[in-house]
Amino acid sequence: MVVGLGNLSLPDTRHSVGMLVVDSLAKYLGTSWHFNRQSLGYVAVTKVGHLEIILLKPYVAMNLNGRSISKAVTMYKVNPSDVILVHDDLDRPVGKYSLKHGGSAGGHNGVKSAIASLHSDSLRRVRVGIGRPNKRDNVTEYVLSNFDPSEMLVMERTIEQCCDVLMKELQLLRS
Repeated sequence: MVVGLGNLSLPDTRHSVGMLVVDSLAKYLGTSWHFNRQSLGYVAVTKVGHLEIILLKPYVAMNLNGRSISKAVTMYKVNPSDVILVHDDLDRPVGKYSLKHGGSAGGHNGVKSAIASLHSDSLRRVRVGIGRPNKRDNVTEYVLSNFDPSEMLVMERTIEQCCDVLMKELQLLRS
C-alpha cells in the first residue's frame, strides 16, 4: 500500500506533495481513484503481475490520517511493514528526496498519526523535500503555500523520480 499524505482541500500545496506523487503513480499504473467511505479516503487499486497495489489518499485532516490508513490496512489485509508513506519534508531542499525504512516521525504530525494508528514504526517512507521558510515563524503558512513556478519544474522531475523509487520498492515487496 502506498499512501500519499496531504490535505485534499489544498491539493497543490507543499504539504500535499505526497498526494501529488501518488496521483502521478496512479496515472503511471493506469488506475483511477474512487472514494471509499470505509477507509475514509480515495483509493486506487491495480495489479502488477501477481502483486496487488493499493494507493490511498486519506480524506481526513493530516494530523488524523492514521485513522484512514488503519482502516484501509484492515480492509485490504495489509501488513504495516508493507505500507509506504509519501510525505513532505521541511529538512530537505526542494527537489531532494530520500527513502527511509522505519523510525520515528521526525516531527511530522501526519507520520505520527500513521505510526500511532498502526502501532508500528516499521513503515517505509519516501520523504520529499519542500525546503524550509526563511523565518521559523512562517512554517504553517509555508507548508500550506504553493510551489513557485521554478520550483514546480524541479518538483515535476522529483515526482517522476519518486515514482521510480516507489516502483522499485513495490518490486522488493513482491520478492
